Amino acid sequence: MWHVELSSQGNEPVPLRVGVTASSYTIEPDEEGAPSDDRSWEGKWAIRGSKLYLDSPTSPDEAEIVHQVTASDIPATIGETLSLRLVWHIPGSTDDDVRIEYAKGTLHIVHIDGDGIRTECTCTRI
Repeated sequence: MWHVELSSQGNEPVPLRVGVTASSYTIEPDEEGAPSDDRSWEGKWAIRGSKLYLDSPTSPDEAEIVHQVTASDIPATIGETLSLRLVWHIPGSTDDDVRIEYAKGTLHIVHIDGDGIRTECTCTRI
């Protein structure tokens, strides 16, 4: 289980809890302060070779609309630290830039979409 602080430009950070299994994940509001209108959602993931496949709804409001997002050049192992830049490929959309830093048990992800909108996640294992 991970505690995630999700923030996007101009918005207050949203605290979330993210659970990950061998092939799926769930995202839910963190009871300690997430807005009451946030809902849970889930998706599936897989790594084949060096490619990550993520099947996910765009948001909890659109759970029936699932997109497959892919990223290539995923490392086979992760050591004590990691610095990585990936391209998220979203069918029917522009490719997005994802920057990942991992150190001392904390994962920091910066996602910049095709319109330049920046979203950041700070993830801590709980």
